[in-house]
Amino acid sequence: MKLSLRLPPHYHLRSVILSHGWSALEPFRVMPRRDGLSVAIRMSTGKPVVLLCTQTGRRLQIKAEGTDAVTEGEREEIRGMVAAMFRTDENLDGLYAWARRKKRLSWILAVGAGRILRAPTAFEDTVKMICTTNCSWSLTTLMVGRLTNSLGTAIGDRHTFPSAADMANQTERFYRREIKAGYRSPYLLELARRVAYGDLHIERVRNGELAEQEKIDLFANIMGVGPYALGNLLRLHSVYDRYAHDSWITAEYAKRYHDGRKVSERTIERRYEAFSPYQGLIYWLDMTKPWYRKKHDFDSDFTS
Repeated sequence: MKLSLRLPPHYHLRSVILSHGWSALEPFRVMPRRDGLSVAIRMSTGKPVVLLCTQTGRRLQIKAEGTDAVTEGEREEIRGMVAAMFRTDENLDGLYAWARRKKRLSWILAVGAGRILRAPTAFEDTVKMICTTNCSWSLTTLMVGRLTNSLGTAIGDRHTFPSAADMANQTERFYRREIKAGYRSPYLLELARRVAYGDLHIERVRNGELAEQEKIDLFANIMGVGPYALGNLLRLHSVYDRYAHDSWITAEYAKRYHDGRKVSERTIERRYEAFSPYQGLIYWLDMTKPWYRKKHDFDSDFTS
């Protein structure tokens, strides 16, 4: 089965793939030359499918593998899910206006940067974000890989990411022993149970129901989501004025602008505050600019 989506101006799929480390985490797999991405998903019907996504001109091409037939309802679900993951409906006119006005930001428009890759669901994004806290990137990839391969639905040699119900049915001991999630174990279990049991309607951040402050309140009230994770999760949901400081990005800033000398977070923020309401996003893009110039290996480039 093949589908396609119309793309807005200045859209570059490769730049979305390179936007952050999600493309290096299961159940995503980067295709050769980093010009395409495949992902194993489980649809609302329970059917698993592998989607291969590439760009041809102003169209995003989607090829579904691993299933004999897809209903019209499932086709629409796939279109919606792919649009959400690859941010095809994201309005970045304000960001690109800054890129036109400031020479040092002109590269953003040239490569179509600014759209940050998302997982198929806000639940998956949140689980993965908790798995990036206070650890190396290699440990993040291991935790996410173990979650996917232990609890996800198999499709060929791939697995989908587990649902909230899949994760809620486990014990804290499972997360500590099998996933090696350490102190994150109770956070992952509580998140899964809140979503699975209907206490936390996390997917509302994807359907346009929530105002900016409501998004902030939703994520801020999840155990394990501190200022760093909150800023990153908000960036995945069109709130771009928050900073997400961690050891990697602050060290990168120090190398770029202060000869490696550590500076305060407030010093960093003063450099970008004029770019409201995109200051947090521009901070991220400024620090990750080299990623768009070469074939990048997230395992060696940074730790979280």
